[in-house]
Formats: sequence, structure tokens, C-alpha cells
Amino acid sequence: MNKIAIALSDERLLKLQKLANDLNISIKELVLIGIENLLAQPESLSPNTAQDILNKNAKISPEIVDKFFALASDWDKDVAGLSSTAQMSQHPAYQEIISMGTQIVPLLLSELKINPLYW
Repeated sequence: MNKIAIALSDERLLKLQKLANDLNISIKELVLIGIENLLAQPESLSPNTAQDILNKNAKISPEIVDKFFALASDWDKDVAGLSSTAQMSQHPAYQEIISMGTQIVPLLLSELKINPLYW
């Protein structure tokens, strides 16, 4: 087993601690989940992937925006109170959001700023 060290600002560490506490998991588990999610999609990784996605999706159709927020609202209501991230991520609305692809990344980022608890 290998170890890595990551330097974080106090602000980022506090955000990670809050998110981990809200999800009832350790910071280590939270970071590992993030890493596993990245590794699950290796073909989409490149040094400029995040910026490319944001640039390509600067304009999102109103239909996509409406669909995303309707699904997100349904999902948020249905998983409220759940502590299992596995159950949350298996919810049909969440799965449909994921199936919408990279076009919704800007929407997800805006939601993360408002409510980082579940995303």
C-alpha cells in the first residue's frame, strides 16, 4: 500500500471535514471515493479535461437545465435523511443525471457551491 501527501489550505480542509462529517465518513474515505470516481473514467482524463468540458458546455439548452434541476430536486427529496452514499447514488434520478454526460458539469459545479452535501 502506498501513501501520498496532499497540501490543502485550511479552508479546503474544513470543507472536506464538513462534507465527510455530513456524509458520516472519514476524510480518507471521501478522498478515496473521489479518486475511485476519477479512475472509473480513465478515457476521459487529460490535463485539460475540466476546462475543455466547461468551455464546450458554456451554453446549455434550457431543456437540459430544466431536466437537470427537476431530477436533482426529485433526488434531493427522495434521499433526504439517507446516510448510505451507495443508496443515494443508485437512485434512478441520480443515475439519469449521470447519464446526461459532461454537458451538465457546469450545472453540477453550481449546485456544489450551493449544496455540497450530496453531490
